[in-house]
Amino acid sequence: MRGISMKKTIIILMLLTGTLFANSTQKVSLQLHWKHQFEFAGYYMAKERGFYEDVGLDVALKEFDFGIDIADDVHQDKSTFGLSYPSVVLQKSKGKDIVLLSAILQASPHILVSLNSSPIKSIEDFKNKTIMINQDASQSASFISMLQANGISLDDMKILKESFNVDDLIDANTDISTAFASNELFVLNERGIEYRV
Repeated sequence: MRGISMKKTIIILMLLTGTLFANSTQKVSLQLHWKHQFEFAGYYMAKERGFYEDVGLDVALKEFDFGIDIADDVHQDKSTFGLSYPSVVLQKSKGKDIVLLSAILQASPHILVSLNSSPIKSIEDFKNKTIMINQDASQSASFISMLQANGISLDDMKILKESFNVDDLIDANTDISTAFASNELFVLNERGIEYRV
């Protein structure tokens, strides 16, 4: 069997299951699509419990760093596997030599947030507003289709580079911000700030 490092592979939220290398330990790496946190608990637990080792894998879990293009990282053999957003399907459709193994989330935890104090009441109100969003999220199929279904395009908004700091929304540096349902909303709730998702 050829080594895994020979394959150009992207995983969407799932590593391999089953037995791969029963007789030897193969060093592989998994590039996460965000910082080390609870959403990757299954990967950490599998490593801690020895599940990867049981199937002959020595897995290094790599924390995301800004500027990493996960598909390119895997394509250039900097990582063996990578977690990515559904938009990776578009890269595959444009000829990138990657293999998509699995998708396990049924609903995206990515959300768009505005403050209750803003005039934004619906997606149609995004027109001529400022949105703080990263490149991956702005090109995701779910985001683009949501805008199109509501008669809005990216050209209708001023796009700011994502700072990953909810204070930019609170301080009105942006009208809309991308967020992770379990992160930024917690901060807003803790501070008693009313918002719309």
